[in-house]
Amino acid sequence: MWWLPVLLAALTVIPAVICMLKGKLVTAALGIVYQPIGLIGSFRLGKPGSFWSRHFYGPRSRRRARSERRFGEAYSARLDRLRDMVGGALTDRGAAPPQDGSPQDGSPETGPDQSGRPAPGVQPTDHTG
Repeated sequence: MWWLPVLLAALTVIPAVICMLKGKLVTAALGIVYQPIGLIGSFRLGKPGSFWSRHFYGPRSRRRARSERRFGEAYSARLDRLRDMVGGALTDRGAAPPQDGSPQDGSPETGPDQSGRPAPGVQPTDHTG
């Protein structure tokens, strides 16, 4: 029965590695936890720029064309909307940092002013160990 743990490890790790080679990192991570996800992801189509796509899909193959259609602009737009919903959208994408040295987030300075005293509202810290 020594082969049973080896078989279970192989059924967990090999599909996860295939998913990683196909550029599906989330599917690979979920496949480690729940093996059917990794198995399904290993059989599905890889992303266009992945190692799997570059080495196993020919330059004019139907699989490469399907991969580019599936993971094209619409996929990127959906993924960006999901990321913005979860993490929040950027407000000023191309804004340059302020030149006057003020913090970018609009919060008051947290460091000492020119007199060496802490800024208003900031508790002084004792750095003696």
